[in-house]
Amino acid sequence: MSLDWSVALQSLAVVAALTAGYVVLVRRRADAAAALAAGRSEPGRGTGWRRHVPIGLSLAALAVLGIALARPEAALGLPRREG
Repeated sequence: MSLDWSVALQSLAVVAALTAGYVVLVRRRADAAAALAAGRSEPGRGTGWRRHVPIGLSLAALAVLGIALARPEAALGLPRREG
């Protein structure tokens, strides 16, 4: 398999950087909320995973787009029919 435009794979580094930035922001927000919420009404319950679904899908779409922009090619040997 070869890539027609391998430079587009560098966009995966951008996706990784965006993911890391999102994780840092979420943790910073969680630390600030924990400092504020000393008297929380539901102490064992977190914010939930549904809040992360839109950003996760967006980052996955950007990763797929980066791979698609690289235009992977495969040479297939197909049998030749004559007649």
